[in-house]
Amino acid sequence: MTPAFLKSLETLSKDSQWRVRMATIELVGDISICVSKDTYFAKLHDIFIQFMTNSAAAVRDMGIQKVPLLMQKFGYQFAKEYLMKEAEKVYN
Repeated sequence: MTPAFLKSLETLSKDSQWRVRMATIELVGDISICVSKDTYFAKLHDIFIQFMTNSAAAVRDMGIQKVPLLMQKFGYQFAKEYLMKEAEKVYN
């Protein structure tokens, strides 16, 4: 993944149009299951986790739909250690 591509994903994940943000979270989720855990954390985790605080319910729903795929790829422990901790930070 090139730095320009990652910068584009970051920019699109903050777009004013909720449909653009939703498509970006969907894409990041799909890309995440194709890369290693190290690559996911180094380059995609911060972009993906933004879905939790998105103002649009459709964007939050899209992120939630991608969580099971990430759990299949990285395991239950990944969800417990990383996704749940992020959720606790956001919602506490």
